[in-house]
Amino acid sequence: EHRKAEQLLRESEERARLLIENVQDYAIFLLDEDGHVKSWNSGARRIKHYEAHEIVGTHFSVFYPPEAQVMGLPADLLAEARRAGRAEDVGWRVRKDGSTFWGNVIITHLDSANPALRGFAKITRDLTGQRQLETLRKSGKRKDVFLATLAHELRNPLSPLLAVAELLHKKPDDPATIFRMSEIVETQVGHLARLIDDLLDMARITTAKIAL
Repeated sequence: EHRKAEQLLRESEERARLLIENVQDYAIFLLDEDGHVKSWNSGARRIKHYEAHEIVGTHFSVFYPPEAQVMGLPADLLAEARRAGRAEDVGWRVRKDGSTFWGNVIITHLDSANPALRGFAKITRDLTGQRQLETLRKSGKRKDVFLATLAHELRNPLSPLLAVAELLHKKPDDPATIFRMSEIVETQVGHLARLIDDLLDMARITTAKIAL
């Protein structure tokens, strides 16, 4: 019975190891109490581009951009995980080649009676694609609002211009009226020109043809 129980335990541990090792969508790995990487799964290799032998033993702060390291974010997350049992954060993370991705991170404190098993479990998910879609959606919404506002503004100068046309038809030989109306036309045409410039700037921005 004892050997049978040991066999079942080994099989259970092997299944758990295989499950974690073969997860591709999440970087799942362990940290020691000081934050050094202790294990590395295939999802971590895919997302962060490190092989296990390159990263195991390295402090996990290497995954954070310099500004986050200066702010002490990695240490703060470990401290929060120790205090509350877990810590979660969303922000830019760094791959082996220096490129960045938008990641969701959950750190869970592993409090064990065995000092060798104490540390943290860290799960990271790459949300760059979702962030890009959300950015595009917000950008599209802002563009729709801009175009709707612009269309409304483009209509505003039309009423004064139509009024000017009617007065000129009624008083084609009155110099004072013609002078006054020409000033109105000049003002409204200038307003239209500025709105059209805004529209052209919008087109240049969306086609990456403007230098800010």
